[in-house]
Amino acid sequence: MLDAAARVVLTRGTSATIAEIAHEAGAPIGSAYHSREVLRAEVSAINDEVNAVSQELARRRYEAADAPRITLLHAATRQCPYGLVRPYLGGEIPDWVDEATAACARAIAALGD
Repeated sequence: MLDAAARVVLTRGTSATIAEIAHEAGAPIGSAYHSREVLRAEVSAINDEVNAVSQELARRRYEAADAPRITLLHAATRQCPYGLVRPYLGGEIPDWVDEATAACARAIAALGD
């Protein structure tokens, strides 16, 4: 189903519909909606463990796991690295990205110190 979705989205972009994806997959439309609901349930819990680790990291680093510090750690450990790497996905990631990511992450995390 995900392969079918990728093919339809590639050709139709944001106007792709569930019916088109089901047709591409050769599946009844009901199975596409069921798959979507199962996927939604799985995705809603996918970050639970990462969020728990982020809270523990905030407690260790700042001695408090308040919302502003957790938000800073989220930016430092997820948003910053993703933003720096994303333009190079599918190709070669320049060597300097590792060092830049570490420097950015340290600087963002330090805002909560």
